[in-house]
Amino acid sequence: VDVVPAFFIVSARRVVVDAHLVEAWLTERVDELAGKASEQLPLFGLATGAAGAATGAAGAPLRRLQEFIGLAAKGSRPRSAAESVLRIYEARLRLLAAHNLETAARSVQPVGLLMLTTPAQRP
Repeated sequence: VDVVPAFFIVSARRVVVDAHLVEAWLTERVDELAGKASEQLPLFGLATGAAGAATGAAGAPLRRLQEFIGLAAKGSRPRSAAESVLRIYEARLRLLAAHNLETAARSVQPVGLLMLTTPAQRP
């Protein structure tokens, strides 16, 4: 039974689930700090190009957090909290990228076979 591919499939799924959890956490924290985002539909239904991509599910909370940091007074408690959220978010994304095992799956090389024996089986 080849368990290596199965392991990498499960690990890749965990990375995807963790990424969704991190995005949900960011959205909740931004809503707590900057208030709930108002749902605004694009003008005339045109949400294409770079502006449309920036307003996606992952881009909107991050953009709102960066705007909040830019508008808050330097050294204020809300700004410090927002900067902490941004640092934690970025660190978690780096960690997820480092643990993304899809590329590592290509480099796994079996090096041997481990045999476990009882003392009675040993010569």
